[in-house]
Amino acid sequence: MKNLLFVLFLFGFCTFFHSAQAQQTGHVSDPALGLAFDIPSGWVGQLSGDYFIMGHQNMPGMIILSMHQSNVNQLKQEAKKGLHDPDNSVALQLSGNIQNLNKHTIAGMLEGTVNWQAAKAYFIGMANPNGNGISIAVLVGKELFDQKHIDIAHEVMHSVKFTKPQTAGIKNEWETWLANTRVQYLNSNYSPSYTSGGISAYSESKEKIDLCAAGYFIHYSFSMVSAGNAGMNGYSGGQDGGQGNWEIQVGAGGTPYLILKFNDGTVREYELSYEDEKLYLNGRRYFRTKTGDESPACY
Repeated sequence: MKNLLFVLFLFGFCTFFHSAQAQQTGHVSDPALGLAFDIPSGWVGQLSGDYFIMGHQNMPGMIILSMHQSNVNQLKQEAKKGLHDPDNSVALQLSGNIQNLNKHTIAGMLEGTVNWQAAKAYFIGMANPNGNGISIAVLVGKELFDQKHIDIAHEVMHSVKFTKPQTAGIKNEWETWLANTRVQYLNSNYSPSYTSGGISAYSESKEKIDLCAAGYFIHYSFSMVSAGNAGMNGYSGGQDGGQGNWEIQVGAGGTPYLILKFNDGTVREYELSYEDEKLYLNGRRYFRTKTGDESPACY
């Protein structure tokens, strides 16, 4: 349900299919995700980020598919909370009871407003005990909603097939590439003062993670803020010393994550991506090194 909030906010009631870009019909299958489904007759679909959006030339509304890793109880809790955006452009509440379609599937209705227009969304949440689940939502203006929107959601649901995600290749590739390397984030900022009584400031932050092939890691972080003319400064840092295990996990949508499990029970999670020959952790640029002064402290 949290994923659906983002989609509703992003697309609102606009007609999604204005272009012919990468439109699909018929059967859709992704072995890496362990998912297959059919696009209903007369509809076309398009992948947009982590979501698959379907639209129809004549039938109002859109069908939104998103992956999740929630169980049935978690899906119910999210549905009961409804969907709300901080600026109130999305305000949808659960309307009526949540239905149990089977042991792993729920359904229900949301009503309220999207972009300050009256809206209804029928949703189906399908949990998958063996991997990624899927949420199906049909969103339409309230006055245009009728039984056919519920029927089309059920048609998509009945076409869904779950298989074991074939993510071993993704996991192995990242583990091999990161083993016995140091990944490092560096950021510094200087703000000069151009007035006699002004304050110039300097800040610096670093994070180093040594990822050793034996499965352990060394984590070091440092941050400092200095305000020169005011005589103020601050520092925090430390080496969380050699002291935990790391692994790669592949989440919903095939997204790889670096998981650091510290010996004190703390767990840190970083979403991994590689774009334009640059490594990113949680959207921040990290440098990867194996040799020289910045080689990892792996023994």
